[in-house]
Amino acid sequence: MQRYAFVVNNLLDEYQQTLWAGLQRAADDMNVQLIAVPGRDFNSTDLEDKAYTYLFDFLRSSIWDGMIISASFNINNTSEQISSFFKQFNLPYVTMGYKLDNSPCVLVDNRTGLYKLISHFIEKHQIRDIGFIRGPHNNEEAEIRYGVFKKALEDHGIQENPQWIKEGEFDVASGRDCAKEIWKSSKKPKALLGANDQMLIGAMEYLLDQHVNIPGELALGGFDNIDECEYLPVPLSTVSQPIEEQAYNALILLHRYATTGEKPQDLSLDTQPVFRESCGCFSSSVLNAGVVVLDPSITAKNKEDMETHHFIGEILLHQLKIDPQICRAYRELPPLLILLDDYCQIQSEENLYAYLRKLSGLLIQEEDKHSLVQWNMVLTATCLAYNFRFPYFRESMESIIQRSYVLVGEKISQHLSHNSLQLTQRFTVLQNSLRRIMEAYDMDEIVQQILEELENIGFGSFYLSLFQNDLLVTRESEIKLPEISELKIAYKNGKVLSNREESFVSVNLLPEHILKEEENCSLLTQMLLFDERLVGFILCDTRGNNGRQYEALRSQISSSIRSGYLMEEMQRSEKMALMRSEKIQENLLPMLNAIDSVVTIIAEKIERMEQAAEEFSENQSTFKQTSDSVENIADSAKYMLVLIKEIDDISEQINILSINASIESARAGVHGRGFAVISGEVRKLADSTAQTTTQTKTTLQQVMQNIKVSRESSTKSFTTYSTIQEDMSQLAQSLTSIENKMKELKDFSRDIMTLIKS
Repeated sequence: MQRYAFVVNNLLDEYQQTLWAGLQRAADDMNVQLIAVPGRDFNSTDLEDKAYTYLFDFLRSSIWDGMIISASFNINNTSEQISSFFKQFNLPYVTMGYKLDNSPCVLVDNRTGLYKLISHFIEKHQIRDIGFIRGPHNNEEAEIRYGVFKKALEDHGIQENPQWIKEGEFDVASGRDCAKEIWKSSKKPKALLGANDQMLIGAMEYLLDQHVNIPGELALGGFDNIDECEYLPVPLSTVSQPIEEQAYNALILLHRYATTGEKPQDLSLDTQPVFRESCGCFSSSVLNAGVVVLDPSITAKNKEDMETHHFIGEILLHQLKIDPQICRAYRELPPLLILLDDYCQIQSEENLYAYLRKLSGLLIQEEDKHSLVQWNMVLTATCLAYNFRFPYFRESMESIIQRSYVLVGEKISQHLSHNSLQLTQRFTVLQNSLRRIMEAYDMDEIVQQILEELENIGFGSFYLSLFQNDLLVTRESEIKLPEISELKIAYKNGKVLSNREESFVSVNLLPEHILKEEENCSLLTQMLLFDERLVGFILCDTRGNNGRQYEALRSQISSSIRSGYLMEEMQRSEKMALMRSEKIQENLLPMLNAIDSVVTIIAEKIERMEQAAEEFSENQSTFKQTSDSVENIADSAKYMLVLIKEIDDISEQINILSINASIESARAGVHGRGFAVISGEVRKLADSTAQTTTQTKTTLQQVMQNIKVSRESSTKSFTTYSTIQEDMSQLAQSLTSIENKMKELKDFSRDIMTLIKS
């Protein structure tokens, strides 16, 4: 099966959704696989936009056979920028809405239909004061349409008023802003047209809020003819470009290009004005009700030999401007024509019911309103063909065609009502499913919850893959996906394809064997994004869902997965914290025991220090007494030295006296012998006293020296003991402080242990 990418900047607005619908129909008819890659604007500086551009990295894979590039990229980028960006993927491609290099393209005639619409405002409604909301100035289609506006005014002799010309961005918000600016003008226009419907829808919203009468005060006209135009408060006149046909043909061209290698010719499709109430008209369905005259250009050709079915195709193509190749109603017509022939020939109730039952069955098979509306056109062409080919069936033909119109109208009404009910129910189911997914936090639980909700949401195929490593998007980061992804969910037709996770190369979208087995012709890939962080992507079928539902699902899954990651991270952190707490307990217990020991030892040391301090205090008193005694001895020794000196002086006097006595004895002769003896004894006494005194003095001097040394030593010892006592006192205080701190540490550690265990 050939596989093609639909490269688009988003799938949220109705224009892109209509393109996607046409491509899906073509993929079904051609049995090829088409995958939408909505990657936003590749030149955007917005971080969220850049995150989505990572989807383009999927185009690097070898799984693709080609790609279709939407016109949406032509809004904010030049053709050179678009060409440069997409050439890097080396894939054949077809563009829609603009020409890019020499690649095939499907264009629409931006000129004819718009010129007719503007001329209609001027000629039919006599309006000459006309404003215009142009598209981005660097967009080729926008510039062409603005050029058509200027040309139409010029051709009708009308001068453009610059106050009534504003530039929008092809979206509702910019259209509203432009209308606000234009309506501030001193002179107001009588009509306002625009380069697309979205901007005119925004303009209408603003004008109705201002209670402007549309079309009484201001007529409106757009371009595109999106479905919403019919259901606005005032249905919008516009230019119908064949959006679905454009997409359908683009895939045909790409398939031909990719399979044959030969570049097909470009294709240009016509546009036609559609008049509704916003310009003062009524729809063509109302105005053309009844018999329509066949275009003479068709009847001029020889159609007699042409099969009726083919003749109807000619009328569709040349008069009603519908391509029979992409008109499902036309392809389903042959069996209905057989029953129609039967009724025309025999107008019985049985034949009528057989025809109506067959038509009803065909209408029931149609999936959208657009296809049902085409049946009205096919029935009109059928009526014209039969009236021309078989004029004798005219009355019966007109009768049955009228019944057919009523049946189609009823089916359209039933379809819209059913779709509205389905949309409401689907929205309710989606909201409930998203809520249940949101309530899951554990990754396994999230995956299981998504699987349970897939059938409720209505997906036939759904694949969820997560990157092995998250990717943080920055303005400087390269647009490249993480290399490896893990397939978390593989769901198809109500069954889970695999119960085990499977790794694969990210850009390949899915493991090869699963991608080959995927039978869905149309799939959508979306990035899972949370706070500019890419976590993975989803791939799903899109039947029965619109762009906003995809976005709601993508957003919720992204948030849930991110929450799951955070929960897992929290659980890992909790487990790590538990392990750390156990480790802390293991380390705290020995520390507590050590603290207990230290406290005990410190207490013992403090007690011993206090005892030593008391002993030092007592020794200090003893040292004081000893020092005082030494001082007293020193004082006594000093006194004794004084006495000895006096004795020494007396001895010296005695010795002098003895000498004098000896002299007198010698003079006395015999009579002086007694004095001599006494003198000798006195001398001996003096000598002995002097000798004793000298020895005593020497001894006392030695004692004095010893006392001096002893006193100095005593003083030094006293000072040392005083210092030691003071140091011991300070040490005791420090140990007491340490003891108190250790007790606090012990209490704090026990508190930590209590908290860890609680």
